[in-house]
Order: sequence, then C-alpha cells, then structure tokens
Amino acid sequence: MMTRKKLFWVGLGIVSVGIQCFGPKRTNPPVILPHTIQSQLQIPPRVSDIMNHSCMDCHSYETRWPWYSRVAPISWWLVDNVNDGRNTLNLSEWTQYKPSYALATLRAMNQVVKVGAMPLDSYSKFHPQGKLSDEERRIFCDWAQSESRRLQDALWNNEKPQKSVIQ
Repeated sequence: MMTRKKLFWVGLGIVSVGIQCFGPKRTNPPVILPHTIQSQLQIPPRVSDIMNHSCMDCHSYETRWPWYSRVAPISWWLVDNVNDGRNTLNLSEWTQYKPSYALATLRAMNQVVKVGAMPLDSYSKFHPQGKLSDEERRIFCDWAQSESRRLQDALWNNEKPQKSVIQ
C-alpha cells in the first residue's frame, strides 16, 4: 500500500510530465528586412553587436530559444516575457511605427538602458553575455541620443530619414 507521501510524489511526477504536452508556442515569424530597425536607422557595428546580444532575443523575431524554453512551467514564463517584449518594442517591425512614435521609442530605449532597466535582470541572469557593461551602456546611449536628434531634425523638416542598412 502506498503511503500518502509516495502517492503525492507519484502524482506530482505525472502532473510534471503531463504539463510538458501543453507548453506555449515559441514563435519566430519571418523577418522582413525592409521592416527592421536596421533598414531605417544608422546603426554602427558596435551598437548592432550590443543590440544583438542584449535586445534581440526579447524585442525581435530573432529570438534564440534556449533548451529550457521547452520545459514547463519555465516555458510559459519565457514565452510570455518574449511576447510582452515584442508587444512593447519590436525591432523587426520598426517601420510599422509612425515616425513620431519611433522617435519617442528611441528616446525611451535610451532612457531604460541609461538607468539600467534594460536588459532585465531576469534575462541577464540566464544570459550573462546580455548584461551591459558601463561602456556598452554609454555607447548605446550616445548612439540613441545622436540618432534621436537626427530623426527629430528629419521630422522637423518634414522629410523621411535616409535609410542605412547595417553592413
């Protein structure tokens, strides 16, 4: 006869295995290059590197899904975080933003990086390469401020900013 403790552990094991069958869908829609931030803004290679290792997993369709993204309940939390990140800012859909909204978003990006709110601590714990050094923060913020001024001038003059694709 099974004791309550053994029954509990057997039940927990069955539930743990069972929930693996009902994980959320991990998506990476196709990236349409003319829609990306790279197609609209002048992004130097160093800033591109920073964005690739600290921003793109949660804020683009280029998410690198780690092995643990297949394990429930972690998968639910991770997919939810990526979906929230994409809904807040999607660098793969940058051209879908109105110019004034893109400008405000770029300024907000500068601010959250400057104060250390991005990347999230929860991301940096699992992706140490995503944590920004003080120098990387400065490089990113200098670029974001410069690019914001360029976009502001273009809006002020009612012209479309020149496109510059990353090499």
